[in-house]
Amino acid sequence: MITKTTIRKRLEKMGETSTDVAIYMAKNNVVGRPGNSSACPIHNALGRAYPKLYKISVGLHEVFITPKRDGDTWKIPLPRGANDFRLDFDQDRFPKLQY
Repeated sequence: MITKTTIRKRLEKMGETSTDVAIYMAKNNVVGRPGNSSACPIHNALGRAYPKLYKISVGLHEVFITPKRDGDTWKIPLPRGANDFRLDFDQDRFPKLQY
């Protein structure tokens, strides 16, 4: 069962720093597009891990998850490593993770 806690743990597992998260993404062949909340690596990694989620959107400091079509949307704060990665990725710090 997918819960807010399982999503939060998955985000924490990505790494404690921006570089840790970038390494996690590279090892798992996860790429994305800077400045696009529905195509960033965090979005793509969560979508790969939880393909049945209805909607995923990565915000400035949180991820928004709608598990079911008619369900509520969860707002889950990004852990520091994931948040720092998102900022760095959008500033082109990790070009090898872009498509």
